[in-house]
Amino acid sequence: MTEAHDRFGRRGVARAAIWTLAGYAISIVIRLGSNLVMTRLLAPEMFGLMALSMAIIQGLAMISDLGLQQLAVSSKNFEDREFKQTLWTVQVARGCVIFLSMLLVAGGLLALGDSWGPSESVYLDPVFPYVLMALAVAPLLTSLEPTGMLGLARQMNVRVTVKLELAVQIVTLLCMITAAQVTPTVWALVIGTLCGNVFRLIVSYVLFPTWPKLHIAKAPFAEVFRFGKWLTIASALGFTALSGDRLLLGTLVPAHLLGLYAIAHLLVMAIEQGLNKIINAVAFPVLSNTFRNKPEDLPKVYYRLLVPIAALMWFTAFFLFETAPIVVDLLYDERYAKAADVFAWLSLLLLSIPARLALQALMTTGDVKSTAIAAAVRTAVSLGAIWLLYPVMGLSGAAMGAVLGSLIVFPIVYKRLLEGGILRLKLELCPLPAGLVGYFTGWLVLRAFN
Repeated sequence: MTEAHDRFGRRGVARAAIWTLAGYAISIVIRLGSNLVMTRLLAPEMFGLMALSMAIIQGLAMISDLGLQQLAVSSKNFEDREFKQTLWTVQVARGCVIFLSMLLVAGGLLALGDSWGPSESVYLDPVFPYVLMALAVAPLLTSLEPTGMLGLARQMNVRVTVKLELAVQIVTLLCMITAAQVTPTVWALVIGTLCGNVFRLIVSYVLFPTWPKLHIAKAPFAEVFRFGKWLTIASALGFTALSGDRLLLGTLVPAHLLGLYAIAHLLVMAIEQGLNKIINAVAFPVLSNTFRNKPEDLPKVYYRLLVPIAALMWFTAFFLFETAPIVVDLLYDERYAKAADVFAWLSLLLLSIPARLALQALMTTGDVKSTAIAAAVRTAVSLGAIWLLYPVMGLSGAAMGAVLGSLIVFPIVYKRLLEGGILRLKLELCPLPAGLVGYFTGWLVLRAFN
């Protein structure tokens, strides 16, 4: 049995999934521990400022996304020296663009002053532009990482990736706590974030000590462009779909309310990002390898991955929907109590995880356009719903709008799966009973606590 076959066989996939799940579980503990510690050291408005800053970083990153990670996983030319040099050059150029864009946004806010929007807007906070300027360094540091880091996903070397991500989280938390003792402001969060980025960059060159060379080769660049043009559109729309709620609310609510929404969103993201890691680190490489070598097995392999992930999401989403008041009450003090209703609705965002796996399966076949279409529909529906529901129902209405946008993409996804010969309706229905089990389990836990 070859090494590649073992890595992408059942045992290899199982090992990668176990490492990812274990890393995911530990990551959640660290993330929640970090959140609990920092919410006791800092006021809610600090998290509002940080949430909006990180949303802008994520937005610029996704708008400029060329799918370099996905291309590194799926391309047959990744081991070519010129291909790697071209990838790294494009990666660095993208990091510089994000860095300069953030400086321009911050400079624009300073130039406009406080006369262009509602006085309670987070954008008009006098500290906000300076936070943006400091955090602009983060994507620049990330862009300098060697291309070997992209290759870890291609090789499905989950063990190294998990260890590194956990180490970065721990370093970030320790730096945040230390900084908060000196300055209990948003700068503690900023300093911790930048320290984590510096640590990750150093470790990446310990793992891959050869410094890449700036070089653009014609053929590899053409491949990057062909693959990335649709992903750029999809990522730009995906950013608006994923972060548009906080960006829109930043214009409507003061910092402390955005902070409550951000806390509830962070709890859901702690789970959602873990599942996304499984999809990106395990599912996408496996699906890509299957389509390259045995495309007729793609539906079978896809549903082997989908059914357990979808069942887990249905159970978790409805369990958290019922137990949200208990979770918030156990984790936070009374200042954050109003986040419970928001958390309950936002937990239903987890139901959209199976659609993301389906889009990854379509991407392995070269259908990147579907990702862009789904993101466009989600963006339009979620932002429109938030705009309409927030004035009537407050933050809970905004959360409902975000959920509606995330679920509206399923008809698009199913249509494309059917056209691609992948859809198996019977297997799609298998995970649904897990939602009922999750709901009634949550109801029993809620009654027991009450």
